[in-house]
Amino acid sequence: MLIGFLILLIVLAGLLVVGDRVAANFAEKAIAEQVSQEAQRQGVQSSQPAVDVGGFPFLTQVLAGEYKEIGIVLRDVRGTVDGRDLTVPELDV
Repeated sequence: MLIGFLILLIVLAGLLVVGDRVAANFAEKAIAEQVSQEAQRQGVQSSQPAVDVGGFPFLTQVLAGEYKEIGIVLRDVRGTVDGRDLTVPELDV
């Protein structure tokens, strides 16, 4: 009986960890898409943004509405400022 309960707890904990990582991955992709769209609206070109949502567990951060860290990296950023073409190899936000 006790062994079955422990196994159940371990399985549930594993499912929670997997669910948390899946949710974080989904959020990273959604943020990357939003950043890409906003960059295009601003007339900026770059490679696909790389997004990293830091902190664990992610779902508790969502519930609290406070995120420990969200990193965004844009590579090969190109745009025009005051009529001059600018190129930035990497922009880390």
